Amino acid sequence: MIIYGLMKFIEQIPERYDRLIGWLTLGGHLTARDRMLAAVAPGRRVLDIGCGTEAFLIEAARRGAQGWGVDTSGPMLRVFRRKLAAEPAEVRERIAILHQSASLLGKTFAGRPGFDLVTSSLALGEMPPIVLEAVLRQIPAVLAPGGRVLICDELWPETTWRSLFYTGLLAMTFVPNFILTRTVIRPVKGLPGKLAAAGLRVTGRHDFAGGVVSLLEAEQAA
Repeated sequence: MIIYGLMKFIEQIPERYDRLIGWLTLGGHLTARDRMLAAVAPGRRVLDIGCGTEAFLIEAARRGAQGWGVDTSGPMLRVFRRKLAAEPAEVRERIAILHQSASLLGKTFAGRPGFDLVTSSLALGEMPPIVLEAVLRQIPAVLAPGGRVLICDELWPETTWRSLFYTGLLAMTFVPNFILTRTVIRPVKGLPGKLAAAGLRVTGRHDFAGGVVSLLEAEQAA
């Protein structure tokens, strides 16, 4: 709600997305991405859900990881492919781009080795609830033993006063957001509980830029 409406707008100019999203999140998205990259190591298998123009996966591949990016946006993926084409061959060979819904993860990767790291940045809030739950349910099935999940997103506040503030702000911005985006988008509510229901255990949370974006760390529940 706070950032998703404008984010949907800047997705219409994907060539500028990387620069504008850093400004829109007051630098929080970039800080979260650096933390996510700290979990990357040579040879690790990384799956990024809602990869977009994908500065994260390219940097992960530069560090020696094998990356798979999944997204439904053709324009965003065209920018991703152009950026990837400018990279050395050894980086290009480490990345696979899949133009498809993340709800097909289980089918797409059935029978393949699991991922050491599953990530997502500012993508879950754009998914209808039924799709979001389907995506989360499939993550444990594609994780390797000991694999980690890192999700950077705008989360619905847990404190009462901030929740009331967001509720009021949502009411005021609903119409302009819908006119701008032609969809209903809002911060992700109850994500830790949704992850638990999917068989994942939250192990950490970091808030950036005053809570504009947060980074959740999770793993398979015991």
